[in-house]
Amino acid sequence: LFFADFINVLGIMGPPIASPILADYFISGRHRKYNPAALTYQPTVRWAGIISFAIGAAIALYCSYGVTLPGEFPSGVFAMIVSFVVYIVIYRLLPDAAADQRILKQING
Repeated sequence: LFFADFINVLGIMGPPIASPILADYFISGRHRKYNPAALTYQPTVRWAGIISFAIGAAIALYCSYGVTLPGEFPSGVFAMIVSFVVYIVIYRLLPDAAADQRILKQING
């Protein structure tokens, strides 16, 4: 009984954790401008990632135990999509995007 619940929680929390990482890499353009020297200039906390994970995990938890999605759509995949989109929106609203552009411009010349 408890092991199955633990596995369910892992399935619920895994996709929303991966989404901000994927969004940050592909959407913010890091795959084109990757520079190991830029890693030392990164901010300590990226609030967009934490907030998008929390929203995605809450939605996945709610969809797993509260509401059934249409067509038996997996709650983890739905949470991953929501977390991905939320990260992009929050990243653009916070000063992280402008700071990243300044850092990359400074390092890449």
